Amino acid sequence: MLIHIALALTVGYLLAEFVLKGGPDLRPSAAWPRLRHALLAAGLSYALAAMVRAWPIPLGVFLVHLLLDWLYERRKANGWRPFALFHWMHIAAIAGLTLLAARILAAAPGLDPWSPFTGYDRALTIVGGLALSIFVGAEIVGRAVVPLKEEMERELAAGVTAMDPARPRRPRKGFEQGGRIIGMLERGIIFLLVLVESPTAIGFLIAAKSLLRFGDIGSGASRKEVEYILIGTLMSFLFGLTTSYLTLLAVGALQPAVVP
Repeated sequence: MLIHIALALTVGYLLAEFVLKGGPDLRPSAAWPRLRHALLAAGLSYALAAMVRAWPIPLGVFLVHLLLDWLYERRKANGWRPFALFHWMHIAAIAGLTLLAARILAAAPGLDPWSPFTGYDRALTIVGGLALSIFVGAEIVGRAVVPLKEEMERELAAGVTAMDPARPRRPRKGFEQGGRIIGMLERGIIFLLVLVESPTAIGFLIAAKSLLRFGDIGSGASRKEVEYILIGTLMSFLFGLTTSYLTLLAVGALQPAVVP
Protein backbone atom coordinates (compact mmCIF):
# COMPACT_ATOMS: atom_id res chain seq x y z
CA MET A 1 0.00 0.00 0.00
CA LEU A 2 2.85 2.39 0.79
CA ILE A 3 4.31 2.10 -2.72
CA HIS A 4 0.93 2.63 -4.35
CA ILE A 5 0.08 5.72 -2.31
CA ALA A 6 3.57 7.18 -2.82
CA LEU A 7 3.27 6.67 -6.59
CA ALA A 8 -0.17 8.30 -6.71
CA LEU A 9 1.00 11.31 -4.71
CA THR A 10 4.23 11.70 -6.70
CA VAL A 11 2.61 11.42 -10.13
CA GLY A 12 -0.20 13.77 -9.09
CA TYR A 13 2.39 16.28 -7.90
CA LEU A 14 4.42 16.07 -11.12
CA LEU A 15 1.35 16.46 -13.32
CA ALA A 16 -0.08 19.38 -11.33
CA GLU A 17 3.20 21.20 -10.74
CA PHE A 18 4.95 20.80 -14.12
CA VAL A 19 2.77 19.29 -16.84
CA LEU A 20 -0.49 21.19 -16.26
CA LYS A 21 1.04 24.29 -14.70
CA GLY A 22 4.34 24.85 -16.47
CA GLY A 23 6.58 25.06 -13.41
CA PRO A 24 6.54 27.03 -10.17
CA ASP A 25 7.91 30.24 -11.67
CA LEU A 26 4.68 30.63 -13.65
CA ARG A 27 2.63 30.60 -10.46
CA PRO A 28 0.31 33.65 -10.37
CA SER A 29 0.26 35.74 -7.23
CA ALA A 30 -3.54 35.98 -7.03
CA ALA A 31 -5.39 33.89 -4.47
CA TRP A 32 -7.78 32.14 -6.87
CA PRO A 33 -5.10 30.66 -9.17
CA ARG A 34 -3.29 29.26 -6.10
CA LEU A 35 -6.55 27.79 -4.82
CA ARG A 36 -7.32 26.32 -8.24
CA HIS A 37 -3.84 24.79 -8.43
CA ALA A 38 -4.21 23.22 -4.97
CA LEU A 39 -7.60 21.79 -5.93
CA LEU A 40 -6.16 20.38 -9.15
CA ALA A 41 -3.27 18.69 -7.32
CA ALA A 42 -5.64 17.26 -4.69
CA GLY A 43 -8.07 15.96 -7.31
CA LEU A 44 -5.33 14.34 -9.37
CA SER A 45 -3.77 12.62 -6.36
CA TYR A 46 -7.13 11.32 -5.18
CA ALA A 47 -8.09 10.07 -8.65
CA LEU A 48 -4.73 8.36 -9.20
CA ALA A 49 -4.91 6.67 -5.80
CA ALA A 50 -8.17 5.04 -6.99
CA MET A 51 -9.41 4.43 -3.43
CA VAL A 52 -12.79 5.87 -2.53
CA ARG A 53 -12.08 6.19 1.19
CA ALA A 54 -8.69 7.79 0.74
CA TRP A 55 -9.91 11.15 2.10
CA PRO A 56 -6.57 11.98 3.81
CA ILE A 57 -4.92 12.19 0.39
CA PRO A 58 -6.88 15.08 -1.22
CA LEU A 59 -7.16 16.93 2.08
CA GLY A 60 -3.44 16.71 2.83
CA VAL A 61 -2.36 17.50 -0.75
CA PHE A 62 -4.69 20.52 -0.89
CA LEU A 63 -3.33 22.00 2.34
CA VAL A 64 0.32 21.31 1.45
CA HIS A 65 0.08 22.89 -2.02
CA LEU A 66 -1.81 25.90 -0.69
CA LEU A 67 0.77 26.53 2.02
CA LEU A 68 3.89 25.93 -0.10
CA ASP A 69 2.58 28.00 -3.01
CA TRP A 70 1.92 30.89 -0.62
CA LEU A 71 5.40 30.62 0.91
CA TYR A 72 7.09 30.43 -2.50
CA GLU A 73 5.16 33.39 -3.85
CA ARG A 74 5.93 35.40 -0.74
CA ARG A 75 9.69 35.04 -1.30
CA LYS A 76 9.47 36.24 -4.92
CA ALA A 77 12.77 34.51 -5.73
CA ASN A 78 13.69 32.64 -8.90
CA GLY A 79 17.12 31.26 -8.01
CA TRP A 80 18.23 27.68 -7.50
CA ARG A 81 17.94 27.74 -3.70
CA PRO A 82 14.22 28.68 -3.45
CA PHE A 83 13.45 26.31 -6.34
CA ALA A 84 15.25 23.36 -4.69
CA LEU A 85 13.84 24.13 -1.24
CA PHE A 86 10.31 24.37 -2.64
CA HIS A 87 10.52 20.92 -4.22
CA TRP A 88 12.33 19.25 -1.34
CA MET A 89 9.52 20.44 0.90
CA HIS A 90 7.04 18.86 -1.51
CA ILE A 91 8.99 15.58 -1.41
CA ALA A 92 9.02 15.62 2.39
CA ALA A 93 5.28 16.34 2.43
CA ILE A 94 4.64 13.44 0.05
CA ALA A 95 6.59 11.09 2.33
CA GLY A 96 4.66 12.27 5.40
CA LEU A 97 1.27 12.06 3.69
CA THR A 98 2.09 8.58 2.38
CA LEU A 99 2.79 7.26 5.88
CA LEU A 100 -0.26 8.99 7.36
CA ALA A 101 -2.65 7.87 4.62
CA ALA A 102 -1.37 4.28 4.70
CA ARG A 103 -1.92 4.08 8.46
CA ILE A 104 -5.45 5.51 8.26
CA LEU A 105 -6.45 3.36 5.30
CA ALA A 106 -5.04 0.19 6.83
CA ALA A 107 -7.36 0.64 9.81
CA ALA A 108 -10.41 1.40 7.66
CA PRO A 109 -12.79 -1.59 7.62
CA GLY A 110 -13.98 -2.97 4.32
CA LEU A 111 -11.32 -1.18 2.30
CA ASP A 112 -9.69 -3.08 -0.55
CA PRO A 113 -6.88 -0.87 -1.94
CA TRP A 114 -4.89 -1.58 -5.05
CA SER A 115 -2.04 -4.02 -4.64
CA PRO A 116 1.41 -2.41 -5.01
CA PHE A 117 2.40 -5.12 -7.51
CA THR A 118 -0.06 -4.52 -10.31
CA GLY A 119 0.00 -3.28 -13.86
CA TYR A 120 -1.68 -0.08 -12.68
CA ASP A 121 1.27 0.87 -10.50
CA ARG A 122 3.68 0.14 -13.34
CA ALA A 123 1.61 2.45 -15.55
CA LEU A 124 1.80 5.14 -12.86
CA THR A 125 5.58 4.72 -12.77
CA ILE A 126 5.84 5.16 -16.54
CA VAL A 127 3.64 8.28 -16.51
CA GLY A 128 5.67 9.75 -13.66
CA GLY A 129 8.97 8.96 -15.35
CA LEU A 130 7.80 10.52 -18.60
CA ALA A 131 6.70 13.71 -16.82
CA LEU A 132 9.99 13.80 -14.91
CA SER A 133 12.09 13.34 -18.03
CA ILE A 134 10.27 15.79 -20.30
CA PHE A 135 8.85 18.55 -18.12
CA VAL A 136 11.04 18.53 -15.01
CA GLY A 137 14.05 18.12 -17.31
CA ALA A 138 13.01 21.25 -19.21
CA GLU A 139 12.91 23.22 -15.96
CA ILE A 140 16.26 21.95 -14.64
CA VAL A 141 18.20 22.18 -17.92
CA GLY A 142 16.73 25.61 -18.61
CA ARG A 143 17.90 26.89 -15.23
CA ALA A 144 21.33 25.29 -15.58
CA VAL A 145 22.17 27.11 -18.83
CA VAL A 146 20.96 30.54 -17.71
CA PRO A 147 24.50 31.77 -16.76
CA LEU A 148 25.86 30.62 -20.14
CA LYS A 149 23.00 32.30 -21.97
CA GLU A 150 23.54 35.57 -20.14
CA GLU A 151 27.26 35.58 -20.97
CA MET A 152 26.54 34.80 -24.62
CA GLU A 153 23.90 37.51 -24.90
CA ARG A 154 26.26 40.10 -23.38
CA GLU A 155 28.76 39.27 -26.11
CA LEU A 156 26.11 39.48 -28.80
CA ALA A 157 24.89 42.81 -27.47
CA ALA A 158 28.42 44.21 -27.65
CA GLY A 159 28.73 43.05 -31.26
CA VAL A 160 31.80 40.89 -30.53
CA THR A 161 32.42 37.32 -31.68
CA ALA A 162 35.23 34.88 -31.03
CA MET A 163 35.77 34.46 -34.77
CA ASP A 164 35.99 38.13 -35.73
CA PRO A 165 35.87 40.71 -32.89
CA ALA A 166 35.59 43.59 -35.36
CA ARG A 167 32.47 42.26 -37.05
CA PRO A 168 29.08 43.10 -35.49
CA ARG A 169 26.89 40.08 -34.91
CA ARG A 170 23.62 39.78 -36.73
CA PRO A 171 20.62 38.92 -34.55
CA ARG A 172 20.01 35.23 -34.01
CA LYS A 173 16.94 33.78 -35.62
CA GLY A 174 14.75 31.11 -34.11
CA PHE A 175 11.54 30.53 -32.22
CA GLU A 176 11.41 31.89 -28.70
CA GLN A 177 10.65 28.49 -27.15
CA GLY A 178 12.29 26.46 -29.92
CA GLY A 179 15.20 25.15 -27.84
CA ARG A 180 12.92 24.16 -24.95
CA ILE A 181 10.51 22.30 -27.23
CA ILE A 182 13.35 20.50 -29.04
CA GLY A 183 14.80 19.42 -25.69
CA MET A 184 11.43 18.11 -24.52
CA LEU A 185 10.96 16.17 -27.74
CA GLU A 186 14.44 14.61 -27.63
CA ARG A 187 13.99 13.52 -24.01
CA GLY A 188 10.61 12.05 -24.91
CA ILE A 189 12.20 10.10 -27.77
CA ILE A 190 14.98 8.89 -25.46
CA PHE A 191 12.40 7.77 -22.89
CA LEU A 192 10.47 5.74 -25.46
CA LEU A 193 13.64 4.19 -26.91
CA VAL A 194 14.83 3.14 -23.45
CA LEU A 195 11.48 1.60 -22.58
CA VAL A 196 11.43 -0.44 -25.80
CA GLU A 197 15.08 -1.38 -25.15
CA SER A 198 16.59 0.20 -28.27
CA PRO A 199 19.65 2.06 -26.88
CA THR A 200 21.48 1.94 -30.23
CA ALA A 201 19.02 4.38 -31.76
CA ILE A 202 19.85 6.87 -28.98
CA GLY A 203 23.46 6.97 -30.21
CA PHE A 204 22.29 7.95 -33.69
CA LEU A 205 20.08 10.66 -32.18
CA ILE A 206 22.99 12.14 -30.23
CA ALA A 207 25.31 11.99 -33.25
CA ALA A 208 22.79 13.63 -35.56
CA LYS A 209 22.06 16.44 -33.10
CA SER A 210 25.77 17.09 -32.50
CA LEU A 211 26.57 17.24 -36.22
CA LEU A 212 23.76 19.70 -36.84
CA ARG A 213 24.96 21.97 -34.05
CA PHE A 214 28.60 21.92 -35.11
CA GLY A 215 27.42 22.93 -38.58
CA ASP A 216 26.30 26.24 -37.05
CA ILE A 217 29.95 27.33 -36.83
CA GLY A 218 30.20 27.58 -40.60
CA SER A 219 26.94 29.52 -40.81
CA GLY A 220 28.27 32.45 -38.80
CA ALA A 221 27.49 31.44 -35.23
CA SER A 222 30.12 32.26 -32.65
CA ARG A 223 31.93 29.56 -30.71
CA LYS A 224 30.09 30.55 -27.53
CA GLU A 225 26.75 30.12 -29.27
CA VAL A 226 27.68 26.64 -30.44
CA GLU A 227 29.12 25.64 -27.05
CA TYR A 228 26.01 26.97 -25.29
CA ILE A 229 23.78 24.83 -27.51
CA LEU A 230 25.97 21.74 -27.14
CA ILE A 231 26.19 22.05 -23.36
CA GLY A 232 22.42 22.36 -23.14
CA THR A 233 21.98 19.42 -25.51
CA LEU A 234 24.32 17.15 -23.55
CA MET A 235 22.66 18.14 -20.26
CA SER A 236 19.31 17.28 -21.81
CA PHE A 237 20.57 13.90 -23.05
CA LEU A 238 22.13 13.09 -19.67
CA PHE A 239 18.96 13.96 -17.77
CA GLY A 240 16.79 12.06 -20.23
CA LEU A 241 18.95 8.93 -20.13
CA THR A 242 19.20 8.96 -16.32
CA THR A 243 15.48 9.37 -15.69
CA SER A 244 14.57 6.87 -18.43
CA TYR A 245 16.78 4.10 -17.08
CA LEU A 246 15.68 4.79 -13.49
CA THR A 247 12.07 4.48 -14.65
CA LEU A 248 12.89 1.21 -16.41
CA LEU A 249 14.48 -0.14 -13.22
CA ALA A 250 11.45 0.94 -11.16
CA VAL A 251 9.04 -0.72 -13.59
CA GLY A 252 11.09 -3.92 -13.41
CA ALA A 253 11.05 -3.84 -9.62
CA LEU A 254 7.24 -3.66 -9.68
CA GLN A 255 6.90 -6.82 -11.75
CA PRO A 256 4.65 -9.32 -9.97
CA ALA A 257 6.46 -12.17 -8.31
CA VAL A 258 6.32 -15.48 -10.16
CA VAL A 259 4.64 -18.12 -8.03
CA PRO A 260 6.04 -21.60 -8.74
